[in-house]
Amino acid sequence: MGKLSLPIPVTAAAAAAYGSPARAKKMALGFIALITVAVIFFWPEPSKYVVPHGVWRVRQALLIPEVIPWEKETTQSTPVPTYDEPLLSLGGIRRPYLNNTFPPTPNHTIPVFPRQAELSSDAPQPENILFAMTTTAKRAREYSILWQHYMYPNARCLVVLPPSDKSRLEELQNFLERVRRLHCVVQVSKVDHYETRMLSVPNEANKVAKKLGGIKWLCIGDDDTFFTDIRLVQRMLQKYNPDDDYFIGAISEGADQRQIFGRQAFGGAGLFMSPPVMQKMANQYEDCVREANIYWGGDGKLTKCAAYVLGVPFEEVLTIEPGMHQFDVPGSGAGYLQSGLPFISMHHFINGWTHLVPHHLPNRISDDWYATGLIMKAAKFLGGDNLFRRIMFDGGKTLLCLGHSVILYEHAQSPSDLAQIEYTLGPSGFRFIEQLPVRPEPPKRNEYFISDIRVESPERAIFWFEDKEGQRLRLVWDGENGSIDLPAVQQPKNKWIGW
Repeated sequence: MGKLSLPIPVTAAAAAAYGSPARAKKMALGFIALITVAVIFFWPEPSKYVVPHGVWRVRQALLIPEVIPWEKETTQSTPVPTYDEPLLSLGGIRRPYLNNTFPPTPNHTIPVFPRQAELSSDAPQPENILFAMTTTAKRAREYSILWQHYMYPNARCLVVLPPSDKSRLEELQNFLERVRRLHCVVQVSKVDHYETRMLSVPNEANKVAKKLGGIKWLCIGDDDTFFTDIRLVQRMLQKYNPDDDYFIGAISEGADQRQIFGRQAFGGAGLFMSPPVMQKMANQYEDCVREANIYWGGDGKLTKCAAYVLGVPFEEVLTIEPGMHQFDVPGSGAGYLQSGLPFISMHHFINGWTHLVPHHLPNRISDDWYATGLIMKAAKFLGGDNLFRRIMFDGGKTLLCLGHSVILYEHAQSPSDLAQIEYTLGPSGFRFIEQLPVRPEPPKRNEYFISDIRVESPERAIFWFEDKEGQRLRLVWDGENGSIDLPAVQQPKNKWIGW
């Protein structure tokens, strides 16, 4: 058997210099070891090189909620709590001479609203609200996962199917009852044309409401309309007397849509009408079909019908609620969600115009249904008033948008900056309506979006955020006792986090 030899060139000159070939080899091995250690510890971009698994720490922070009273809906001009301390712990390599320890994880006491919105004694209960829409059986099975979030367990529901879905009525009824556990009435319309069928919904809902009893509000929406928190809907409606004439909703956010369609209600945001208005629209349905004939879209026809039966101009019939959103916002909706506006309703974010998480992130995270599931989970834990609530750290350089994102800016953001929407949209030339001031997207060092949520108890949850490179952040919401420190969490292999 041949003698094993190391592939280290040992010249006669080297042997002479170090006394023997063996000694020269030892010196060469020592030199290689020294270079290896230097590369691992001092190379300026270590994340691009293979290093032992587990030496990088996930950047993290502990959030300790301090409840403050909710007084009214936030706006872009609402002051944003700002702290000089950095939000996150430092990342970096675990060096032996630090005894495998890190500086303690930052603990932040943050002001939050009650996670369960407070209601007055005269607020409508979920069973007093009838949510109605016209859709197909196929879409109802898919999108009813959204309905389950805000209708369960006691809200009422009406689903109006087109004539072509007559054979699927019983199947859908059973699915909504047994799988989704929703109290829905499913029926088939005689009207084939979608826009006219939508106009017929108040008429059909009026009949159902009389059978059910106790209905104080009718909400007509699209099948992909999403209400973040049913208690926000109840609180909004408690401001109005259901015995009076009310037609409540939202206009589009887009300047072009506003110019084309006027001050009409948009069904994607959801529109609420009191029983007297529902009754009048039902009684004059045939007249409304004639009067609204020139209006495009079911929501435009509904707005015209409401104006007609109430005897008011088209532009004056709608009572606008700022927390309801049609979401005619193309491309990344990140800046809009981080704007400080209240979000009672949302729309257009599943296979639609708006992306809750920018689509340049890893597919798993930016998938519309996956992102929607996380937003629903965040809303259920945080409560609707805290979802997307903004808090600034590092003197204005780090934005925490609860349940959605962590943004690291190049420069500190001023109060005037935060009063404007960051234009994160696609290059479509989209313009917001004049009430919504906009600024160009400022330079950012990095941005992380919600990628996972683990609820450990009613008062404790772990929120994970991820950037386009797969690097992660961890924020622990602890409303129980607030640990002094969190154990270091290692970044998974091949997902190294920087300094």
